[in-house]
Amino acid sequence: MKLRGIDFDVVRTASGVLGFFGEGYWFHSLPLLSQWYAPLDEIGFTSKTATLLPREGNLSRKDFLPKCVKVYPLRGGGLVLNAVGLSNPGLPALLFDGRWYRRKKPFMISLAAVGSTIDRRHDERREMAKLLAHDRDMFSTVFGIQENMSCPNVDVHSLQGEELKMHNLDEAFDSARKRLYGAFVQECHEAREIFARYLPGVPQQVKLSLLTPVDVATEIVSHEHCDAIAISNALPFGELPQYVFWDQLFGGGYPRDDSPLAEFGGGAISGMPLFLPTFFWLHQAGLLIEKPIEVGGGILGSGQVEVLAQTRIPVAVTLGSISLLRPHMIPQTITTARAVLPRSV
Repeated sequence: MKLRGIDFDVVRTASGVLGFFGEGYWFHSLPLLSQWYAPLDEIGFTSKTATLLPREGNLSRKDFLPKCVKVYPLRGGGLVLNAVGLSNPGLPALLFDGRWYRRKKPFMISLAAVGSTIDRRHDERREMAKLLAHDRDMFSTVFGIQENMSCPNVDVHSLQGEELKMHNLDEAFDSARKRLYGAFVQECHEAREIFARYLPGVPQQVKLSLLTPVDVATEIVSHEHCDAIAISNALPFGELPQYVFWDQLFGGGYPRDDSPLAEFGGGAISGMPLFLPTFFWLHQAGLLIEKPIEVGGGILGSGQVEVLAQTRIPVAVTLGSISLLRPHMIPQTITTARAVLPRSV
């Protein structure tokens, strides 16, 4: 995936798979497992998402088996349910650590603004951009910005309320859809201007979810400073029941109260159940979006990569839940991606 002439690689880690700096997690260094995880160090890296200020979320690095993550290797072809909630020490602390400065290959820094209003989120973006601009010359390589505009476990940008459910095709729905998604697109465009003002020339990517309609994503990526999009973030529990059969996966229908992570707000799903809706989303987007699309969601082996390659839509692929569900498939999946996906994306 080349953005502004910079090669970020055609196969990449999803945000958080290797932590904030590429350090990984305790199980990555276990005997036998380490040989499967080692190839992740050689592909494109995206940091775990950072916010301006420290955010406790639901995950602590001290948690041996965190309660906010459930792993089901066999259910639904393999899935993960998480409610991490953007746990992080804040961007200033991450910069002070210094490990980003020492990375040798171009990488993405994932950021999220979480203020309760657009103005507050823009203020956060300005401060984050200023911090990165101040330290820009300290980096040993170039970096890009991936702004996470779709975290399912943070109550921001929640535009998929009852008035926006896709089956309510009436005038009220259409009016609400235009108003709310119009505001979302405008915020995305204004965010690109903010980062471009303080970080000129730094590639920018917006991370969206499957709940973002293709036409809205097309508007977002049309901005001159939006160089690519990433699809998809984890899917909030209970959404898209036409693709994800929640009652079969978890029983009792699909309200959030039925989620195994109900105490954390329901959480969000990743893994194999997302591959089909991601494929359909990509099929539509490929007809409209000319900029690079980074695709994740249900890529648990070489087979999914080969299916994406056969669409002839130029994409880069993101490896996420495979690291928990099918780590033994990581080396071959990377090899396949490099063989079948165009390097010119």
